[in-house]
Amino acid sequence: MEEDKIAIIQGQTNYSKEEATTLLDEHKGDHIAVIKQYMGIPLAKKEEPIKSINQAIYKQLRTQLDIQHFNDTHPPTLSE
Repeated sequence: MEEDKIAIIQGQTNYSKEEATTLLDEHKGDHIAVIKQYMGIPLAKKEEPIKSINQAIYKQLRTQLDIQHFNDTHPPTLSE
């Protein structure tokens, strides 16, 4: 099974067999993660669960302030 994954990695990347084996071990056998790393696709981050009501409130406030700041610093352009 691991040989199949190494063959897939080699087919999709320019990695040698040794590099593919090393990266496959680093990613705990996840050949998709190895290919994503090669292509520069960021791995999905898991959001930490909210532990209290205050954390949820402040998270919403930060999000709204970030959106407002972005809108203030990047005004819409009028296209004709």
